[in-house]
Amino acid sequence: MEILVIILGLLISLTTVFATTPLVLKLAVYMNWTDRPREKRKIHKTATPNVGGLAIFIGFIVGLTYFYFVQDLISIHYAAFYEFPSLLIIAGAAGMVALGFYDDLYRIGFRTKFLFQIIGAVIAFWGGIQITEIVNPVTGNLIFLGAMSLPVTVFIMLGVINAVNLLDGLDGLAGGVVVIVLLTLSLTYVSLGNYALFPIVVVVAGSLIGFLRFNFYPASIFMGDTGSMFLGYIVACYAVVGIGTATTATSTLIPFIAIGLPIMDTAMSMVRRLLSHKSMFDADSDHIHHRVISQLRISSRGAVMVLYTASVVFGIIAFALAHADAMLQTLLLFATFILVALFLKILNYIKLPDSVTTMVDKHIVGRDKREYKGRESEAEYY
Repeated sequence: MEILVIILGLLISLTTVFATTPLVLKLAVYMNWTDRPREKRKIHKTATPNVGGLAIFIGFIVGLTYFYFVQDLISIHYAAFYEFPSLLIIAGAAGMVALGFYDDLYRIGFRTKFLFQIIGAVIAFWGGIQITEIVNPVTGNLIFLGAMSLPVTVFIMLGVINAVNLLDGLDGLAGGVVVIVLLTLSLTYVSLGNYALFPIVVVVAGSLIGFLRFNFYPASIFMGDTGSMFLGYIVACYAVVGIGTATTATSTLIPFIAIGLPIMDTAMSMVRRLLSHKSMFDADSDHIHHRVISQLRISSRGAVMVLYTASVVFGIIAFALAHADAMLQTLLLFATFILVALFLKILNYIKLPDSVTTMVDKHIVGRDKREYKGRESEAEYY
């Protein structure tokens, strides 16, 4: 019974978005709410409606309304699964949609955007999305944050919101990655007995699956900042839930690893702009999805599949960390570091120093010469 309730909630959100997206698309075309590829960094070639996040949000609201009315039908044993989220959290989500929608239409400065993102994060904090304590990685003891709880929570939420926003650069990329992240975190949290925000995860996943029908390559509509800020906010809330209830230093890392792909892209963007003495908020065409296309020489669709795979790998590691012993956790973290370094090397983000490159080249040349002389000696002998 309870499983059917969950599946029905997902299907209601999916069907709602599937039905409303064409209507939002027609409205966007009529109102000229489109993204025109005026900049070189744009992948698409024609004007495309860019307010698809409205349809995602409609599916979100309809799905939550369903879960609100089925609460009383659930047995007490499963009641934690269906606990309706605070209205403040939903209000913060609506605020992110409004902010993103205004930005899609009129383009606002990063300071104004940051200000309203901070307000949204504070509203979520009032709604119970809080990090009140963290684990000391050295002693394993809990450190109570006290007055620092609000700024720490807001800082992490801002980081995740903007990381997801930056990832929205290819058809279907941000939506698919967010589905993978939310499923990873929900499976991990539920396996540990943490059911917070579960209805939100179900309806957002359903809404995104319905939207991807129109957003996957070639996209007929983009989610825009309307969608990416909303999704960033939801992922941020869900990440804070995990961080705030972590009992070990390693479990604190689980949400960050699950969100590894957006975080990695954001980190490389910050380093790149810092080294080139550019503003952190200048747009460019050197994000991870651009690099996957240029370095691997594959199509936009192929790049999205590569990045989906990378996100699944991060998800598997995050889930495994939650159930591994100390020794295996250490090995998993080391493996994660190696995999990230290799991925960045393949994408040519990491370059070896000239001295190392020269040394490797000399070694290869010397080995080839020795092999060549060896073959000559063998030929003379015979």
